[in-house]
Amino acid sequence: MKDALRRIRRRYVATVVAGMVISTGLAVAAPTAVTSTAAAAALSDPVTLVNTESAQCLDVQAKNPSPGGVVGVWSCNGGANQKFSFRPNGELRAMSGTLCLVGADGATAPGTQLRTATCQPTGTPTLSITPKFSRGVGNTLVHSSSGLCVTKPAATAPDGSRVTLETCTTHAENQQWTSPGVTAAAPPKALQGVNWSAEGDNFRSDAIVPSGLSVTDSYAATYEKALPLVRQFKQLGANTIRVGVNARTLEWAGYRAALDAALDEDVNVMVGLWTGTEKRFYYDIPKADFDKVWSTLIAEYGSNPRFYANVVNEPKDNTANWQNFVNQFLHTYPQLPRNQVVVAGRGDDRFLTEVCNDKRLNGTVLSYHQYSVFELFHKTVPEWKSVMRGRLGIPSGETKSSCSDRTVVTEFGDWSQSGIDYNGPRDGDMHVSYMYAMTEVIRETGMGSLYWPGYGEKDAFSLTTREGSGATATLKVANQSLFDRIRYAWKLTDNAGGDGALTRTTYWTPGASGLCLVPQGNSVTAGSELIVDSCGSEYNRSSKDITSKVNGQLGMKWLCIAPAGGSVTTGTAVGLSTCAADGTQAWTHRASDQAMVHNASSLCLSVRGTPVSGAKLELNTCTGSANQKWSRK
Repeated sequence: MKDALRRIRRRYVATVVAGMVISTGLAVAAPTAVTSTAAAAALSDPVTLVNTESAQCLDVQAKNPSPGGVVGVWSCNGGANQKFSFRPNGELRAMSGTLCLVGADGATAPGTQLRTATCQPTGTPTLSITPKFSRGVGNTLVHSSSGLCVTKPAATAPDGSRVTLETCTTHAENQQWTSPGVTAAAPPKALQGVNWSAEGDNFRSDAIVPSGLSVTDSYAATYEKALPLVRQFKQLGANTIRVGVNARTLEWAGYRAALDAALDEDVNVMVGLWTGTEKRFYYDIPKADFDKVWSTLIAEYGSNPRFYANVVNEPKDNTANWQNFVNQFLHTYPQLPRNQVVVAGRGDDRFLTEVCNDKRLNGTVLSYHQYSVFELFHKTVPEWKSVMRGRLGIPSGETKSSCSDRTVVTEFGDWSQSGIDYNGPRDGDMHVSYMYAMTEVIRETGMGSLYWPGYGEKDAFSLTTREGSGATATLKVANQSLFDRIRYAWKLTDNAGGDGALTRTTYWTPGASGLCLVPQGNSVTAGSELIVDSCGSEYNRSSKDITSKVNGQLGMKWLCIAPAGGSVTTGTAVGLSTCAADGTQAWTHRASDQAMVHNASSLCLSVRGTPVSGAKLELNTCTGSANQKWSRK
């Protein structure tokens, strides 16, 4: 079946237009290759394990064919006693697959030496196999039962030196083991790219279909549409694409086509399991659905080093139960190397330190999410950085931590279509300050990062918008200054910003009412009327977030505040409209009397009657009355 799919892919690759270019106004640097071109070895193929520090090979001493053999290091010689195979059940086999590696006497404490032992009987359930070994982040070799790393004695170690299980240490070369000729998964820091989201979001009960594709399309039709979009993501500088999945998604034949299009373009694919629209905790996902998704995808893609499994997106849980759940996942699917397992921080992927410090999860990739609009409203870069550094466990005076070394910021983003200048002054606007802080922390720590979303229909954060449809669709960057900040994070430019125009995103309140200007029903859609209502507990949320643009427009998400209808007269209602560059949507906030003047008509933005909760807005003759006075909140 896979051979047939590959034939279909090759046939359709030849028919797709290859030269599509994203409209950015500049030449985009090519993405950096993150893995070698060597073919990945199958899990059961015997490989050598070469220590990075000494270039010695893991070795069954004296070529001992019997259980109890000592495991150490020796100059590489290609012998059968230096060949090891990772089995799908988690065993690490030696001596032509006849023996298994274990801790001496079953011990799991630091300092335990490795020995060979009789493997457990054929047919033993995977969950009963112990110990398991897996490749971890940084080319470590992790002993699953203890979370310890296989370790050569530090510095110069003569042939015959014994290896032990020790606490995993970041960047310790005596704990790094590579296999020549085997393509390894890219390290977390090398992953840079975008999320490719479904229309609106990936939280849904039906299939998660990446924007621009259709659930009614076949494998071949989906591949033909997906390939040009993948190539355009690469032109942005992306080497990794993150997509969502749920059990319903696997029923769509085109889903594999989207993954295959990316993999065929040598792009890493990170697949995250999303919960539904109503119940958002990881434990709300039915076990049958969870098992269906991961047993299917790991069987089909797990041996590809460009495939990463994001166990659950935003698990919500803030307790150790989340780590227990992930530990069970690791023991259920030991055939997937740990350096291809992406583990969310607690809550909404925001709290990493407890997950990072859980040694049972050593060797896995960590996922961090941080936005400006969902919990905080800092207006300076130092405030934002303090939050981010704390959640990444970065000590004062340091630029990174053992946690950040394993972390990919799998979601970060902000308003892309509201006219914000992200190259403007660093402090004063929470969105601008956040984006400076996030991209600078990514650059300073060297973390991997995936913008949310690179392309997502009906998403106010989408980095690009689509022009055209089908296989001829092109993507256009929605906000060049936002793209500048992302490129800075990825070290594709040294433009640190700070020279742009001042744009301020705040909330507006009439007179001394203490109310906020909001869309009726909090519905940010074209045609929605504007009212004044309680700022309430949702103070920092997007439904009251208004950007004062350089051109005089007042933006809310991707829309603009404008008079409703055609002609503008006294009493004309005011609502949300598609932004236009014809000058009819420009406003001036007059300092002398706090009036908000509509430039084209010289009428003032007014609350109809007394500013009370639910009162609508209109244009009226400027009088200086309290219902025409507007101030930033």
